Amino acid sequence: MWNPVFDSEEVQPATLFGWHRAFCLRLTAGRGTHSQPGRMLALKEGGKTTGLAFRLPEEKLREELELLWKREMLTGCYVPTWCELTLVSGQQVTALVFIMDSAHPLFEADTRYQVIAPLIANASGPLGTNAQYLFALEQELRNHGMQDDCLHELVDQVRLLQKAANADNCDPDSQAR
Repeated sequence: MWNPVFDSEEVQPATLFGWHRAFCLRLTAGRGTHSQPGRMLALKEGGKTTGLAFRLPEEKLREELELLWKREMLTGCYVPTWCELTLVSGQQVTALVFIMDSAHPLFEADTRYQVIAPLIANASGPLGTNAQYLFALEQELRNHGMQDDCLHELVDQVRLLQKAANADNCDPDSQAR
């Protein structure tokens, strides 16, 4: 949402029913490593989610779809699916949606914030930290007036963990232990 690597002709808030956003993708590259994996968002079955629907320009459709495909299908962890979205206007549109493949080896079923907050707080890789990814998503949702209570709770927990880690790093007594 906050870093779409393609050109779009139009962007609108939309709701997808039957799927929800979850940190169910083990992140071992980019903003995590094999030795210190993070978590990335994907769509998991059940509920609903709000996000952005991007309409690609007709004249560049093939090249933009190829770019999108290369980005999203690199690890093979998604099942590309045509789904109905409800735009903020109430209009229904059909969109290509990348759903997490629950049979993929990088799928993680446990998405409780108690489990994933420490992973996200500590993971980093060549593209930056996993926490930066989380905070950028939170900001993008806020920019579009969207609320995700589960995400907000996770953001709070990650910030608390980072604050505690920074306090430990600055405490001379913790260094001596």
